[in-house]
This record gives sequence, C-alpha cells and structure tokens, in this order.
Amino acid sequence: MIYPQINSFKNDQYISNRSDLLMKYRPILSFRGFSSKRITPREKKAFIQAIYHELIQLHPTFLLIQQNNVSSEAWKYMRRKLHGLGANIKVLKIRLFGRALQAVSEDLEGKSSNKDDSLQSKIQDLRALRKMIAGPIAIITFSARVEPSFLKRVIYLIDTSNGQFFLLGGFFEGKLVNTKELLHIKEIPDLSVLHMQLIYSLMHHSNQLIQTLEYSSEALTLILLKNNYKHIE
Repeated sequence: MIYPQINSFKNDQYISNRSDLLMKYRPILSFRGFSSKRITPREKKAFIQAIYHELIQLHPTFLLIQQNNVSSEAWKYMRRKLHGLGANIKVLKIRLFGRALQAVSEDLEGKSSNKDDSLQSKIQDLRALRKMIAGPIAIITFSARVEPSFLKRVIYLIDTSNGQFFLLGGFFEGKLVNTKELLHIKEIPDLSVLHMQLIYSLMHHSNQLIQTLEYSSEALTLILLKNNYKHIE
C-alpha cells in the first residue's frame, strides 16, 4: 500500500498546530503507516506527542501506573478488564509525554493572568506531574465521568496485579492527586448517592418547616423568642 507523502515540519510548528496535525495525519498514521519509509521517526514522534497533548486536554481524570516486569498475560488481562469498565491503558513514551505536559502548561500560561487562580493551579499541577514521571509508566484513561465507585474497581485491579502494576497518582477532575488522595476519593459516595442524601435532608427539613408554619401565632412567637434568647446567650 502506498501512503501519502508527509512533508517534514519543525517541532515548534507542530506544537502550535497540534489539532490540525491530528486531523490531517491520523487517517494514515496507522501501525502499518508508522513502518512506511515515507514517515520519518521525527514525524512519528511529533504525532505521538500530539496524541498525548490531546489526551491531557480532553481527560480531566487519568491514572498513571508503574510497570514492573509485566507478563503478556497480565497485559491482556488488564486491558480486557479495563475495556469492560470503559477504560483504556497505554504505555507512555516518557520523554514525549513530558514534552506534551510542558506544551499544555505553556498553552495555559498564554491564556492565564496572575489573577486566574484556577489556571495557575492547573499549570502548577502539570509541572508537578512532569517531575513524577520516570521509568516504565502506563496511563489509564476513561471514556466517561469517573465516579468514586468506578475508581475503586480500577484501583482494585491494580492492587491485585501481584506487584506488576503500582498506582503512582494522576489527575482527578482536573486536579493533581497522589496515591493517598486517590485511595481516599475511591471511598467517597458517588454523586448520585450524595444527591439522594441531599434531597432527603431537604425534604425532611421542609416537612419540619411546614409543620412549624401551621403553629398558632402564639406558639410561633414563643419559638422565635426562645431562639433569640439562645443567640443572646
């Protein structure tokens, strides 16, 4: 099969036009495309870095895990289980992932001001994450919003891998989190459960309010006087 000719480009040009590159080259940069003589190693690295950049931007939650002599059977098992949960795992090229983190940080710096605390916090988190990555690392991404119960199931897979995978940390809803924080988050009730608890609490208090409003004027006056007296004390 003959693949279209790809003109070479400089790394800085690639960084400023990542989205265009992804749309332009993704259809032809298949696995076989990478082995084609028409695609240079430099162009392949540029495309992978663009993929990492897109991944960091589009996934507010992702996990980084350390690999330790992972067998092919363990990889197949982990990929199959994660796929069933709507998650994916990919081995990272550390240097290219680090460059992508730096590029995202620089993009945010260009958009932020000193008064924008949220962007400044994100920039600091990305810089801290870049310092964390070393050695053989894989990334787990998710296809939908990650609830704590879902995170708990993924961490269970990592913990039961017989030491072949170790949880390092990652991002949860756009915030950098370490292993200890992830272990705490996975025990938090899901958002739907919290919503139900809040609704029940509001309904309970609204019923109390309705009952109170049905009291006589004299009873309401006594209640208000009693509350005011407590505040004075």
